[in-house]
Amino acid sequence: MKTLYNLLMAFGLFTVLTFVGCTSHEENKPIVKMDPISVETLNVSSSNTVSGFSVSGNVQPKKEANISTRIMGYITGVNAEVGDYVSKGKVLVNVSNSDLQAKLAQVKANISQAEAGVQNAKKDYDRITVLFGQSSVTQKELDDITTHYNMAKAGLEAAKQMENEVNAQFAYTRITAPFSGTVTAKYANSGDMANPGMPLLTIAKTGQYQVVAMVPENQIASIKSGQVVSVWLKSIEKEIKGKVDEIAVSSSNTGGQFIVKINLDKHDERLYAGMFTTVSFEGKQSSEQETILIPENSLVQNGGLKGVYTVGADNVAILRWLRIGKRHGDKYEVLSGLSNGDKLIISSQSRLYNGAPLSIK
Repeated sequence: MKTLYNLLMAFGLFTVLTFVGCTSHEENKPIVKMDPISVETLNVSSSNTVSGFSVSGNVQPKKEANISTRIMGYITGVNAEVGDYVSKGKVLVNVSNSDLQAKLAQVKANISQAEAGVQNAKKDYDRITVLFGQSSVTQKELDDITTHYNMAKAGLEAAKQMENEVNAQFAYTRITAPFSGTVTAKYANSGDMANPGMPLLTIAKTGQYQVVAMVPENQIASIKSGQVVSVWLKSIEKEIKGKVDEIAVSSSNTGGQFIVKINLDKHDERLYAGMFTTVSFEGKQSSEQETILIPENSLVQNGGLKGVYTVGADNVAILRWLRIGKRHGDKYEVLSGLSNGDKLIISSQSRLYNGAPLSIK
């Protein structure tokens, strides 16, 4: 019994020592500390804002033309490709004119025949006129030859007008650029059949752009011609001022949306047709309405939620979800989620997360 008791006591002492040793090891384990993330902040403050609304728009050339022909024929050559700059008067498309050549030859033959007829009719008219002066022919004979002579002259004039028409049609077989610009689209190639009115090429005048926006019915009454607006181009991160140039008088073919065309004040080399824009129409200044505006680049998006990181207690990052309102250029209106005095993080050296330690610049 004494031996068993000694063994149990020894085992218990070993267990206690083992537990004490493990506890001592855990207490001495070092705690890993994260390095602070360097950030830039902005103090949130509300300010008087300009009332208004924003709509989406699209950049389009101010001057654009679809090149087509008025005759039917096979295309024998297309002398321009998409992206080519062409000068006014340059031949862009050639259409086969063999039919016109044959028609012109026939018209010239008709002209020769009509000229011969006029010459013969004039001789008869001159002879009868002399005889009538000598009272050798009747008045009816003079009237008949006069009518015949006038009809011969009219036939000659008709043949000449037909020649002018054929010559005019030859111009449609050599389609030229109506103005200097860039080819933006190509719809036909050599060997294709050209039909009257079918577009063959599209040319846009470079350096002159406008924004076409769709404005809802409940806002169109507040827009005036010549009104200054702000155009935000997301793709190049730039705001350009513009002026309302044209307001559609009907929305019957646009689903209740009115087309508004805006001329851009400045040209940017990075500006291309087809770019999407946000057009802000501003109203009157309101001294009573105060709104918080935050930069677009400070927003964090997760699905349909939008939020921002702010500086919390002990300089740690806090993610706040917001209710966002209208857009004003490169800024968004905050309806709820931020208050005056909050420190908004607008940039950071590395990815932020909730509770991340911060080093404020």
